[in-house]
Amino acid sequence: MESRFESHIPIHVTSGQIRAARAFLGWSREEAASACGVSRATLARLEQSDHLLKSSTLASILQAFEARGVVFFQDQWGCGVALRHAPGHSS
Repeated sequence: MESRFESHIPIHVTSGQIRAARAFLGWSREEAASACGVSRATLARLEQSDHLLKSSTLASILQAFEARGVVFFQDQWGCGVALRHAPGHSS
């Protein structure tokens, strides 16, 4: 059975979006890799170029960021990253 998240994977996520997401959360590359369940080298490759990853690896990375409020999007003006809420912000 396909999970809700796997059906939500964007067609393309850029290296810039991954770097921006990490910056929004204030994560070092090591912290991000740990949270995403991937090696630092895998994350570095993705951040340095639009390196193709296995869909399960990309899903793991995106799920970790989205669980912390990061939204990856694409629209008619391009692609971007936003935060649903600021870390530590109470509603």
